[in-house]
Amino acid sequence: MQKKLISFLLSLFMMLGLMAGCSGEPEGRKIAMVTDGNAVSDEHLNHSVWRALLEYEEENKIEVNFYRPNSFNTDEYLMGVDTLVKNGYEIIILPGVIMSEAFLRACESYPNTWFIGIESDVETVPKNGTVIRFDNGQVGYLAGFAAASEHPGRSYGGVFSLDSAAENELIHSFMDGVVGADPSASVSAENFVFVGETVAYPKGQFEASKLFENGVDTLLVCSEPTGLGALAEARLRRQAGDDIWAVGTDADTFVTATYDAESDLSAALTSALCNYGKAAIDIVMKLQEGDKTPLGTSVLFDLSSGFIGIPEENPNLSEETVEAVKAEAEKLLSGEIVLAQPKN
Repeated sequence: MQKKLISFLLSLFMMLGLMAGCSGEPEGRKIAMVTDGNAVSDEHLNHSVWRALLEYEEENKIEVNFYRPNSFNTDEYLMGVDTLVKNGYEIIILPGVIMSEAFLRACESYPNTWFIGIESDVETVPKNGTVIRFDNGQVGYLAGFAAASEHPGRSYGGVFSLDSAAENELIHSFMDGVVGADPSASVSAENFVFVGETVAYPKGQFEASKLFENGVDTLLVCSEPTGLGALAEARLRRQAGDDIWAVGTDADTFVTATYDAESDLSAALTSALCNYGKAAIDIVMKLQEGDKTPLGTSVLFDLSSGFIGIPEENPNLSEETVEAVKAEAEKLLSGEIVLAQPKN
């Protein structure tokens, strides 16, 4: 009975939120997002998109909202999509590779709604959808260069969910960045583990523990719940005094990996940052202005967009390292550095 009551109250709260509009007359299509199951205040991927939506709402008098599913699965995501569509939301954002299937099914079920899938792993983009992708080679290289510049002589590994082309590009470019900054670093593809599941927090933590026990001391982690499990292991070990670090991907993981908030101590050395929020708003603005060219396509954001790189603030990096990373970014933009394609 108590579970039913809680479920009813959550549904009621959601509906009240959906009925609450913003002040002023809307001047475009209503926009919403379905979270990956975490809260919009997660200081992670959902938060990035939600902050950007709130800023867009304030500047443009566009009504925005979100739906948080009860669990991490496609049926729950589609329930959120259905709720939002029925309440008049015409542009819906689905952030993260974890929502790839939901993106395809939503596009098929609601042909009059526009969907933005961020990092959706799909072969063909439906005509009422846009897939946002990021240049994983560039951002991976810079994160690896930053990590090795700050702490030479380290041993590197990683925990990832799915063995995909995008993740392999990120990993191999990260390794190239490490070697570019520190040829003496220990970098082996064998230490980058694919768990095979996006929602496997305990497995991610377990694999991270094994890598640390085997001598890895700097760990690249994916942004899905599997990677958050690995990040938690890094946080616990650093809190216990171990000389280890984690490097996040997609989101700025400094807050997520914080183990002493009062002293601002975090296990996250830096992150291979892809700004989901800014990229989503870039597409939203085009659609709102009547530019439908993003529909049916994948849009790649690279360094020239300003949406990828390392975070603006890196408390665990020296200013010298940050400046060195900026110089490497300029070399990537100019073509002075050309990244090799990963071997499948």
